[in-house]
Amino acid sequence: MQRGETQLSSNNAFTPFFVADRQASLRILAGLNIPNGKRMGIMTHANTYKPFKTAFKNFPCIEPQSCPVIGGKPCPYSQNLLQCQKGRIISEGTIKISDSGVFQKEGCKQLSYSDLFDRYEEAGVDYGIIMDFLKDKDKTLDTAKNALIIHNKENRNFRLIGVAQGETLEDYIECYKGLKKMGYQYIAIGGMLQRRINSARYVLVKNENLLRQILTAIREIDKNGWLFALGCYSPRRHAIFLETSISGADYKGWIFQYETKSPQRGNERAQMRRFNQVRKFVEKDILDKSQTWRDGSKLLIVQCSERKINYGQSRRAITVYDGPMFRMLRKRVNNFSNNDGLDILILSAKYGIIEPSKNISYYDMKMTSDRAIQLQNDSTNILKKVLQDKKFHSVMVNVSPNYFEAIAPGLESTLGDDFIKVEGRIGERLKTTKDWLNL
Repeated sequence: MQRGETQLSSNNAFTPFFVADRQASLRILAGLNIPNGKRMGIMTHANTYKPFKTAFKNFPCIEPQSCPVIGGKPCPYSQNLLQCQKGRIISEGTIKISDSGVFQKEGCKQLSYSDLFDRYEEAGVDYGIIMDFLKDKDKTLDTAKNALIIHNKENRNFRLIGVAQGETLEDYIECYKGLKKMGYQYIAIGGMLQRRINSARYVLVKNENLLRQILTAIREIDKNGWLFALGCYSPRRHAIFLETSISGADYKGWIFQYETKSPQRGNERAQMRRFNQVRKFVEKDILDKSQTWRDGSKLLIVQCSERKINYGQSRRAITVYDGPMFRMLRKRVNNFSNNDGLDILILSAKYGIIEPSKNISYYDMKMTSDRAIQLQNDSTNILKKVLQDKKFHSVMVNVSPNYFEAIAPGLESTLGDDFIKVEGRIGERLKTTKDWLNL
């Protein structure tokens, strides 16, 4: 049995997680205005005190006498989320994870898995992470096997997350494959952090190149696997996770994103100013930029442009093409991973249908009727796969007639006439596309 319906998905959205191990953190997060269509995660550890675990389980209903969901007023609904619309939105859009606390000061090495899983149940988590061993893939695989046996035997209410550990890229790949062979559906990448000087906390990503290599390599062997990057989130690393289709990553530094000085003890007004500054940062700098997660993404199909930038080497298609459409897209779209609520496909005379992130070289080739007919079979197969894998609430096709000939059979066999075909002069087509993007 698994708790609730809220879960992460490898082919849905990346979800940012906010580390919380004290009541103040939950108060800040419970007062967020989550942007429409977004979701967030909160992550804690098994060594928190029982009152915190209770609050974590009941989140966002954590303080009935001064509820942050409704601005610090007493709860008028007796903590019944069915009656509290905003609280229900926060609850339904929040995923809860706990790790074992093995790298916390208190550790967890004296705990049995049954005891650890009891703590996870107390906190009401959707996912619980195994005890892993830093840089040691063999010990981590041994404990992962034991964890899975006990989790299955005890029929727990949370999903179990295995952890890939190692010292080298090869270690991580071997550990990941070992976990998948055992039957792990949910896997996190651990061991990417190092301690800050004079601190007991693991807070810095020690090797960002290795992190990228690991995530990229895993995606090559397991395109749709569920993957979590432990402790690695920051806004500047957001693009990496989108490019590699990571399900989630947690962030420790979010709570320090404020400008006001430390409020004096008892100065609630100053404390609220600080809380609101952190909330604004989370809403605007993280959640607004994270991916949509409900069904209802858009698909835009555009043709390549005659104007291209010759970098002298292969680069992402979205940067090589430099016509008005592509300049507009680069200005308006935050990322081109095709995992952010907007999928874009480019129809190229040379390459056929490609994603914006595909590396291509400079070329000079025009779309002719003969070339369009040559591309029809491949285009139809690609469109069928894309439209079967995802559910789009709106599809726009912005290509000229000679390009449309290459994709017409694929569109007709999958969508019929249920798509928007943009026509007119280039300026009119550009405006129509801008308006559609803003809907």
